[in-house]
Amino acid sequence: MLYILCDDINIGKSSYLMDFAQRLIQQGYYIGGWITPPAFEDDKKIGHDFVAIDNNTLSPAVPFTRPHAFENSVFILNRYFNMDAFNENTDPNRNYDLFIMDEIGPLELKSQQGFSTSFHTAITNQPNALIVLRRSLKKHIPNINAQDTPVIFELCDAQDIESLIQRTQIQTTISANAHKSG
Repeated sequence: MLYILCDDINIGKSSYLMDFAQRLIQQGYYIGGWITPPAFEDDKKIGHDFVAIDNNTLSPAVPFTRPHAFENSVFILNRYFNMDAFNENTDPNRNYDLFIMDEIGPLELKSQQGFSTSFHTAITNQPNALIVLRRSLKKHIPNINAQDTPVIFELCDAQDIESLIQRTQIQTTISANAHKSG
């Protein structure tokens, strides 16, 4: 099942996902993907960091987008991106209980760049995937070739969606046994 958290910019989608991913891991779910929480400098948002989720571990945050050049960055559209993050994200071919992709944007939807390969692999191969999409990109949802009709929700609906996601997950014990043998 594909879940799409589609809402406005700067309302806490990534912060919510950091908390949600940690809670799912604590409950025994096998989680993969990435989260791009906001990065601040002098209490001002300057871009986003990149946090990989692999083997039920949230990696330390590394710079992902900034208005200025930084190590391993390339200017794309209107900001600098950490190119290593695009290459070092979690393997979308593994069988996770939930694969989180925060966020999918113009690079992936319009120009097939950025996380595009991981995004398309995950929505094809993962039994359960959750993507974050800015409201301004909602018009692209019909072009996402998901296996099922996606469940689209806003941040205010997150608690209801959490329950739905947890009900539709592979049972934790089955998942844990599969990963031990795989």
